[in-house]
Amino acid sequence: MDEIEEEFDYVVEEVEEIVEEEIPKVIQIIDDVPDHDFGDIYIVPELQLEMKKVLPGSFYMGSDDGPYNERPRHRVNMTRQFWMGIYPILQREYAEIMDGKNPSNFPVESQEDGSKFPVEKVSWTAANEFCRRLTAREREAGNLPEPFVYRLPTEAEWEYSCRAGREDDLIDDIDHTAWFFKNSNEQSHEVGLKEPNNWGLFDMQGNVFEWCLDSCDFREPSWYEKGNVLTGLFKNDVINPHYKLGSNRVAKGGCWLLAPDVCRPSARYINPPDSRYFVMGFRIVLAEAAVSV
Repeated sequence: MDEIEEEFDYVVEEVEEIVEEEIPKVIQIIDDVPDHDFGDIYIVPELQLEMKKVLPGSFYMGSDDGPYNERPRHRVNMTRQFWMGIYPILQREYAEIMDGKNPSNFPVESQEDGSKFPVEKVSWTAANEFCRRLTAREREAGNLPEPFVYRLPTEAEWEYSCRAGREDDLIDDIDHTAWFFKNSNEQSHEVGLKEPNNWGLFDMQGNVFEWCLDSCDFREPSWYEKGNVLTGLFKNDVINPHYKLGSNRVAKGGCWLLAPDVCRPSARYINPPDSRYFVMGFRIVLAEAAVSV
């Protein structure tokens, strides 16, 4: 029991260290981003959900060569540290927070056997409810000080973490890093079986799509041909963007059912927030609340 209490005390102190960092009066833009693992891991108590520290930096988001909704490629400045889930949310993690529910199309028969299959058939709305409940539980337990919350990553946080210091499409070696239609045997797979990216995050590409916090909308090709840009924040030197205009939501990462092109970091999958497809999962961050723009 003493060992458990010591571990919990360490976890609380670790989160409090983040909160105690002084927020600069002038936003500091780091004109670079490392291409190696940041190292530090945080484990959510009891749930044993593993998260990796992600430090501030600048990167290029989107693509000028992909579909219209990915354009233009633009520079984004991430000025806040956050913690990203090392894996997508697992079925056992989802069930523990959501009163035993497991909506997955490929359910694990026993949640006690240590299996690490991602939850799927989860709507954006349900994913946010998971985050709300986890935040409330950890706050009540004294493990989560203000102003931090568990939430979905913004699209910028997700793409920043997926690229992990790289600017290419990340599909040349995709058979080693992702489950997609050619190697998946038409189903999702346990997380962590493929190679991680440069920052130690697994399954950022393929396996299941991952919901992001941002909103979006559908547009016809003729709309783009007039020079319109789908997301107003797709412009150079935007800071910590979170876009909230639109009735649909963005998912990223591709899935086991589709081709590598859909697994590119810049690719965007746009759906209504109540969509519950069997390829839809999510990953969470521990961070300050996103500021809507």
